[in-house]
Amino acid sequence: MTLTQPARAAIATGLALAASLAVLTGPAAAQLTIEPEPVPQPSLPTIVTACSQIASVSPASARPGQDVDIRITPPSGLISLGYSVVGVQFANGVPATFSTVAAHHVRAKVPVGSVTGPVRVTCRSPLTGGTWSISSTTNFTPLSFGNTLNPSSTNLIVGNSTSVTATLSHPAPAPITLSLTPSGALSVGTSAPGAPGSVTIPAGAQSASFSVRAHSAAAAATVVVSGPNVASATLTVNVPTPSFSLDVPVDEADVHWGDSASYAVEVESHNGFAGTVNLTATGLPFGASAAPVSVAVPAGGSANATFTVATAQSATALGTDGFTLRGQSPNASTQNESLDLRVLPDTGNFAGLTWRTTDSTCGSFEADVNGTANSNVTFDGPGFSPQAHSHVRYAWTPDCRGAVVMGPAAGPNTGWPASIFNFGFDTAIADGPGSRHNLGLAAWNHGQFKASQDGSLVIAVAQSNTFNASLFDMLSLSRRGVTDSYTITESLAASVVGDEVHAVPSGSSDDWTWTLP
Repeated sequence: MTLTQPARAAIATGLALAASLAVLTGPAAAQLTIEPEPVPQPSLPTIVTACSQIASVSPASARPGQDVDIRITPPSGLISLGYSVVGVQFANGVPATFSTVAAHHVRAKVPVGSVTGPVRVTCRSPLTGGTWSISSTTNFTPLSFGNTLNPSSTNLIVGNSTSVTATLSHPAPAPITLSLTPSGALSVGTSAPGAPGSVTIPAGAQSASFSVRAHSAAAAATVVVSGPNVASATLTVNVPTPSFSLDVPVDEADVHWGDSASYAVEVESHNGFAGTVNLTATGLPFGASAAPVSVAVPAGGSANATFTVATAQSATALGTDGFTLRGQSPNASTQNESLDLRVLPDTGNFAGLTWRTTDSTCGSFEADVNGTANSNVTFDGPGFSPQAHSHVRYAWTPDCRGAVVMGPAAGPNTGWPASIFNFGFDTAIADGPGSRHNLGLAAWNHGQFKASQDGSLVIAVAQSNTFNASLFDMLSLSRRGVTDSYTITESLAASVVGDEVHAVPSGSSDDWTWTLP
């Protein structure tokens, strides 16, 4: 048998070792330790996953629904294991749909609701089934849809509503819910005033409509429309204050003492006013009164009413006085209308006075005659101090509201003082109870003193070569001017006709006429 060189070397080595062992005996043999020679280990390469870093996100900004390419690059020069992408999320954890384009390349659609931030990719190992995530080192910025409102501003009256359309700059890639935030004067949809609402634009659509209703007045009420990845837009609404107006086509009325004057009043709604308007009068002449009138006014409409002013006979000031018709409502500001009331004496014929020379009474008033002719007569009654006057005769006016005092029977060009007393009217409309007007020295014809039926007017005729007459208002004791002179020898007839006093002297076809104020 022929041994190879390696075999012969191995045998030689073994024999040498055996000889060495044979020499060792006793304690030395017991202390022998044999150390094995180290065996060299092979060097293994580093193995990593290929899904370890995002190389790029392109483009860096896009609106929802647009595509974004995401590329993943494994570390260079290393052995990498396979993987699969199982998820893509944009900032704020919003998931996106995606597809695999090629190895290490996926394409994702920007989701609605994404915000600025890194993009995250989730990978899975085919060997272990485990998952892990990697994020981009740069931020992705989603773009917003433009948002246009039609109308963008409008006017609404309280109680009315309108439709508003929100339109995006591009169709919605998925349903987009818009938030509607109204101010307190407005409501949206079926929400309460001031409460938020919403409207959804369906996927593929570009617009949606919602209703806005006005509940109270506001100079610039708003509805803010916003949504995820949608630019904010604001609707401005002017809600004018509800109000009403008063219209009195005929703003003046004539009335005779004791009667009532009526005014036709139209109350019109403005800016959605609806409610009750109470009509009252302020500044009426003394002795006149008016009962309040309530008018129900519908929104957007009008209502008619009759406002009546009553006069008290022999107590309301004659002439024209202004007063204010006032309309008030808790739902709107007060409105005023200026009106005129013309108070005239009773219609009918004047009558002559009954002259007296002795004591007498008339109603609650007394006339005390002191002495004989040319002595004093003193008038006394409630509300004024006794009034005295030198007299020959005196006469009460109708209704005991006044008296006339004068001298002897007149002859042509014979002067004698005469006075008219007012003591039955209120201080608010006369010089004061017991006030007196001195007619002065004239040939006053006592037979031609005439008084109206209600005692408010007295005609006094002065006699000289001709006759002239004056008209006296017993409330204010004012004189209404001397008329033209006429020759009369017998009598005078007078009457109130409408708003005029006509006095006709006998023996003449002409007359004296006074137009009442």
